[in-house]
Amino acid sequence: MLKAIQKTHSLKKAAEKVGLAEKTAQNYVRKIESRLSKKIVESTKGGKDAGGSTKLNLLGKELIEQYENVRKRLP
Repeated sequence: MLKAIQKTHSLKKAAEKVGLAEKTAQNYVRKIESRLSKKIVESTKGGKDAGGSTKLNLLGKELIEQYENVRKRLP
């Protein structure tokens, strides 16, 4: 999910990409943030003619990096 947010800059598009409902994806991100007691995404609201965006902050990017490092060590 986090990789999809990083690529699409959109929670809605990321959810579609991984086959989740937007609400489920939003709850997933909130659960991570709640457990860490820190934000992992930065969201901006869209205006009249444009949608908003959701981007990973530094911590969100570090979580992806840590996850990939662990995966590399697995057989």
